Amino acid sequence: MAGSGTPQRSFFYSSAARNALPLSVLPLSRPSSASLSFALVLTYFYPSLEIALVFLALSIALSRIVLGMHFLSDVLAGIVLGVALGCCALTTYASLGFL
Repeated sequence: MAGSGTPQRSFFYSSAARNALPLSVLPLSRPSSASLSFALVLTYFYPSLEIALVFLALSIALSRIVLGMHFLSDVLAGIVLGVALGCCALTTYASLGFL
């Protein structure tokens, strides 16, 4: 599946399953975006945990590349989306008076 946005996983999937089901609808790493947005929001509330949270989020992002689940571009797109979503969440909370 050339151009699908994710690496071929021939060791784990048969060719029939790989051709029948798309591996990813969006060419980005959703675990990377979720972990980065979560880390960004938690860092606002717990600044003392900033280093640990960012380390864990970046470890998740790096593991997606190492395990062959995503390309570097997928993970970078997920990181950008995660930071944008985290900033949007904090801005929304602030505008509603929760912060």
